[in-house]
Amino acid sequence: IWDLYLEEEELLSFYGNWSQFLDLNDKPATNLPWGKIVSLNLNTGLINWETPIGLQNPNLKNSKLGTPSYGGLAVSSGGLLFSTGTDDNRLYIINAKNGRILEAKEMIAAGSAPPVLYEIEGTSYISIVSTGGIFHNFKNKGSSIYTYKLEH
Repeated sequence: IWDLYLEEEELLSFYGNWSQFLDLNDKPATNLPWGKIVSLNLNTGLINWETPIGLQNPNLKNSKLGTPSYGGLAVSSGGLLFSTGTDDNRLYIINAKNGRILEAKEMIAAGSAPPVLYEIEGTSYISIVSTGGIFHNFKNKGSSIYTYKLEH
């Protein structure tokens, strides 16, 4: 509520412009997958693995369309890669060594910033801001923070 008060009193404002390159059907104007995470070996320039993330294609079994991601990535010291910001409102937990999706946790809205990894008294945690963002046309908007304890 305080943010609405600040905005009404003109003490806080949001400005932005977001563009997308879309085809006539409002789909990304690029080849599939439309969103993926890529692990690149910086010494050789070779790709280690690629993993599409995002919406499932209902017409192709075990196929992913992949969707653009407007959240971010974080990797734990235990080799877990966390990804947010896709249209399906999920936090993807990925094996950082091979790109295999280990789990996809559903949230109220898309992650709107990179996940935050931190430690308190020797215990590791991850927190994700789930708002759907301000500049993207995500269907769901929210105001949640998800926090999980990481097992070592």
